[in-house]
Amino acid sequence: MKKMFFRISLLFLALCFLTESLGYLTHQLYQFLGVFFLTLYGLIRYPLGSKIENREMFFTGSVLLIISVFFFQGEIIYRVGGTVFFLCSLWLLLRSKNAEQGGLFPLILTTVFYFYFLLFYLYSPPFWYAVKQFSLSFSTLISRFSGDPVIFSSTYLGIPIIILFLIFIMVSFFCSVKKEWKLFLLSSFLLILMNGLYLILAGKMPALSAPVLKFLETENHFLKVFLTFLFEENYPLPRYNYLMNSPILLFVLCLIPLYLILLKRDFKDFSFEFIQIKKLFPFRSARKSESEQSLPDLEISQEQPSGNFISYVIKKKYVLMFLFLIAAATSMLVTDMPGKTSPKKEVILYKEGFLNWSVPDFKNFGSRSAGMFGNLPGFLRAMDFSPRMAGTLSTEVLKHAQILVMINVDNQLPRNETEAIWDFVEKGGSLLILGEHTFYKHGTKRVIFNDILEPFHISVNFDSADWFVGGWLHSYQYASHPITSGMRDDMNDTGIVIGASLRIEPPAFPIVIGKYGYSDPGDTSAEGSRGYLGSLNYEPGEPLGDVVLCAAQHYGKGKLLVFGDTSGFVNAIMVKNPDFINRVFTWLAKEDSPKSHWLRLILAFIFFAFALSVCIAERPSPFTLILSTALSLAIIAAANTWKQHDAQTDIYGKIAYIDVSHGERFSPESWNENAAMGLYLNFMRNGYLTFSLETFEDRKLNTADFLVLIAPSQPFTPKELGRIREFVFSGGNLILTVGWEEKHASEALMKQFGLSLDYVPLGRFFSVIPHFKQKVRFSEAWPVISSDGKAEIIASYEKLPVIMKKRYGEGHIVLIGDSSFFWNNNLEMEKSHVRENIEFLKWLVGNLKLET
Repeated sequence: MKKMFFRISLLFLALCFLTESLGYLTHQLYQFLGVFFLTLYGLIRYPLGSKIENREMFFTGSVLLIISVFFFQGEIIYRVGGTVFFLCSLWLLLRSKNAEQGGLFPLILTTVFYFYFLLFYLYSPPFWYAVKQFSLSFSTLISRFSGDPVIFSSTYLGIPIIILFLIFIMVSFFCSVKKEWKLFLLSSFLLILMNGLYLILAGKMPALSAPVLKFLETENHFLKVFLTFLFEENYPLPRYNYLMNSPILLFVLCLIPLYLILLKRDFKDFSFEFIQIKKLFPFRSARKSESEQSLPDLEISQEQPSGNFISYVIKKKYVLMFLFLIAAATSMLVTDMPGKTSPKKEVILYKEGFLNWSVPDFKNFGSRSAGMFGNLPGFLRAMDFSPRMAGTLSTEVLKHAQILVMINVDNQLPRNETEAIWDFVEKGGSLLILGEHTFYKHGTKRVIFNDILEPFHISVNFDSADWFVGGWLHSYQYASHPITSGMRDDMNDTGIVIGASLRIEPPAFPIVIGKYGYSDPGDTSAEGSRGYLGSLNYEPGEPLGDVVLCAAQHYGKGKLLVFGDTSGFVNAIMVKNPDFINRVFTWLAKEDSPKSHWLRLILAFIFFAFALSVCIAERPSPFTLILSTALSLAIIAAANTWKQHDAQTDIYGKIAYIDVSHGERFSPESWNENAAMGLYLNFMRNGYLTFSLETFEDRKLNTADFLVLIAPSQPFTPKELGRIREFVFSGGNLILTVGWEEKHASEALMKQFGLSLDYVPLGRFFSVIPHFKQKVRFSEAWPVISSDGKAEIIASYEKLPVIMKKRYGEGHIVLIGDSSFFWNNNLEMEKSHVRENIEFLKWLVGNLKLET
């Protein structure tokens, strides 16, 4: 029994890591630990030294094992599907050696049911909402009992962990020969009790740790530093840092009812004798007799072939029915019919509010020179929209528009204007509202733009949606939606920073969720420079986890999209998230039919209930279960691909890209000395929409004027070299800054244009541009060489060229022998700038465009 308890605990721990259910860790660490513990479980189960008795079955199991590996790099739902493949492969490998398989099939069943629970949880907004509301209500109830306010949403309450153990308890009960109702009810109740105990301990932990901290206060060693970091506020992260990974405690507590189940049940007596099955389900059963079911190997019937499951599927009609119902249910949850792009191109930008429409210019420099939303009209024009400013709104103003954008509205609108907005949306228009944290303005003790949201099921809270780890890195949960499908959160591709959280109810649905964040209420007494901000630290009683940062709703023939933060749309951040902003406006421009999420959820439940009844009545096999999982995964993959198709619009205009896809030598932080925000701003000053290039795509390079490479550390592939060559030949301008020490990754690129570097360190100096009579400053320069002598020398150190320009086809390549030439400290910092280099870049950009 102890051995089985250890094995099952190990498998469940692996599943919790794979589903990212144990608090805040990076995605990569979660994947590694999940695969590690799953592999350890497999090695413990597999008899390495025994002889293979059935080679066909061994081969099938090996193929499934290899297939399972590919799923663990994907999203959470794919990882659980991969676990089903892994367990089924292990089942086949054990059977191929006639090894003991006790308890394995109940675990396969548990994992499959858990897979479908996650399918509902991750893909059905009403189901997610119901689980979240239950979690908040349950934790509130326990808090009142304990006296320690701990309000956890579903992530931190550990709902995925509880469901995993609950499914196992149910499987172990219903699929056992001897059904013990008392044990089932006791273990289920004990599981809920452990959840309550977990909340109580989470609330009591700082008080429980106080004596330990007091005892250690005279000692300065690692244990004191670690405990103080967890429970005090004067360390790098907010107070109550232990809560970031508190679900680990819940997992440990859930092992108690698991131990009780295993103590009282022998899984060698496993069968499919469900309670009065013939009375419950009107399907013809193919069960064996009771004597046959008591055989040691009860996990596959005699009718099922040992390794060839294709013939098994054909012969068993119920399998086809089961798979059809599973496919229908999965489709109800994950598929969306994309809308048709509206012929209307006008976008109304409501110009009033707490905002400005400035763009960088040559009069102001530093961090405050970027402006707020001035680049948004240009970006919309690049997407082939027709943006227009409006100071008042009416039916006449909105008549020809498809999208209305309202940002930080800080004055109450007349009733006739709000009604015009509602009428606009109901008749098919799209409304985008960008809010902000603790947004009380002009002495009005309420969030004014909630007036605009009055008929909708979305409102903006008077709070700050805050994070444990800055930038929401590895902290988002994205909806399965065209705006977010396939997006990453390791570099905050949405651009959301600290804004307000949103309160939503169905039929509204979340788009971006701050999984590891909390709602910090505003402080009505903190006016002035504090802007009504709260403590910006987690305090007991604040809702923890699953804060809604962006939400949408279909209303009439139109739709609404609300952000609790404006950051992603401002000039300085939009340089890093243009694809996300593109997706937002592409979706808003589509004429979607209203989505009835409740109807889809109900239909999905009905289909799954019928599928379950067929499965139960006809005795499932691992073959059936793995086929159903594979079918669901295929539908999910197809749906995600379909959602990403046509989710973005190609942009055209004056565009400059700064590559970040090859480990370029500059910091991703905007205003570090070795960052490149100054370069982005100076391209904007020269009239260019400037963005980071995260992937080398033809559709982006084909429409760009400039491509800047700053000392890449990863070599370019032959395909990428060809794309760059075609980009320049067709009229693009390539600027490469690289020194001798970083030249390895750029050698092939320089060689194809007949350029290279010389090993003569020149260091820091000023040079004068002969044609421009303008100084330019270098930080760590190296000479550049043209192999054919056809390049034009732009700047030199004495007689050694340090900048060369060479024509290639219709475009140019400029090689600057200084890896840090475009760093902030050599161009523009938060509070200072290098005037000479700003003027040089202005001349260079204008000169290259003039000659192209």
